[in-house]
Amino acid sequence: MRKLNIGIDIDDTITDTYYNLLPIIAIKYNINLNKLYKKKYTYGKMHKLLPNYLEFCRENSLGVIKIVPLKKDVIKVFNKFKEDGHNIIFITARDHKEYDDPYKVCYDYLINNGVKFDKIIVDANDKAKECLKENIDLFIDDNTNNCLQVSSSGVPTLQYHNDFTTHARNVKRVYDWNEIYNIVCQMSS
Repeated sequence: MRKLNIGIDIDDTITDTYYNLLPIIAIKYNINLNKLYKKKYTYGKMHKLLPNYLEFCRENSLGVIKIVPLKKDVIKVFNKFKEDGHNIIFITARDHKEYDDPYKVCYDYLINNGVKFDKIIVDANDKAKECLKENIDLFIDDNTNNCLQVSSSGVPTLQYHNDFTTHARNVKRVYDWNEIYNIVCQMSS
């Protein structure tokens, strides 16, 4: 079995961050929560449309991030990845604009939730560059732009489905972690 370096995003790829953050945004900005759900704003669009959004994130994200749940079967699949000898490298855009110490925030969350991993890279605004630097064999992210960028750099990429992201053309969209595990098994056999 071939051992893979698997690069993985955190927010909305292994966690359900978006839907846990929306109710807080609705309260802060006095926006009807159902309207927020229907509009399906991306994080980038919220940065552009909501006044002082970055300040809001700095004040509220840390509290949300600590309690946001993992997606179904993440622990089970990551345990299998490690049993199979794969390296798990988190590549996240969480940065110093939103967190005083994004590495510590990620590390503490993953450890406290029992997620096995080998490395965390934060401030990853160019995920393709990080994937190439880390010799990533497979990259998984929910963000359309990240998926297109990494895929176009030649790294096999999976886009984790979320209701608020558009499908990245020519990138396989996946719907759960068991599906991802099966793809990793095929790639490594």
